[in-house]
Amino acid sequence: ICCNSGEGSYSLLTDNNLVIKASDGTFGSGETTQMITKYATEFQPEAVILTPNPAAGIFRITGYKSGLEYTIYNMLGQALKEGVLEENLIDLSGLSANIYLIRITEAATGVKVVRKIIIE
Repeated sequence: ICCNSGEGSYSLLTDNNLVIKASDGTFGSGETTQMITKYATEFQPEAVILTPNPAAGIFRITGYKSGLEYTIYNMLGQALKEGVLEENLIDLSGLSANIYLIRITEAATGVKVVRKIIIE
């Protein structure tokens, strides 16, 4: 968003670590934006972000709802760790420095997202 008026976009982060995006709006000294609530009720794989990446082993995950299952894989495809995401942090500091994959799955729908993570 630029210069007190014009066009732009922004993102909001909810209490449940879900990202709500607004774009293609116009604004001046005030703004009214209609939000789409599907981000709060449906798993949106494209919204999942892990930061920092690379990291020493502790990653912050945003853009998901709690209760999703995760599995960590090495580059040989071997499952090393699995669990359920209840918080926005995942501690992988017990793994050695390497490149891994994390698969996050919504069990009810089977929707999956895979991200590469690097532990330094």
